[in-house]
Amino acid sequence: MSSAEQSLQPRAMSEAEKGVALAVAAHIVWGGMAVYFGLLRHISPLEISVHRALWALPIALLIVWYFRQFGDVLRAAANPRILAILALTSGLAVFNWGFYVWSIEEGRTLESSLGYFINPL
Repeated sequence: MSSAEQSLQPRAMSEAEKGVALAVAAHIVWGGMAVYFGLLRHISPLEISVHRALWALPIALLIVWYFRQFGDVLRAAANPRILAILALTSGLAVFNWGFYVWSIEEGRTLESSLGYFINPL
């Protein structure tokens, strides 16, 4: 194979390159959410937060199914302490989402962004 043919072959990304690409994609999505929620001003922040919470469940189940981790989920569901912790943290996440959506809808995008910068999740 000539060097010209070798240069046309796709090169596998290193783990570091994958990490950078995924970090950039996450920041683009996160930045786009402010624009998206700004377009949803006619919908209450509570309704948006509840939708996000409810849609998170089937998406999480798809991820669990894809990685074949149902055994881990069933073990966690059998432990009342773990379920209580998951319920509490899920409630806090929904509150956080609602507050974020509310701040965007109230025109407080800068304050919300600074809050996330100062106090990362």
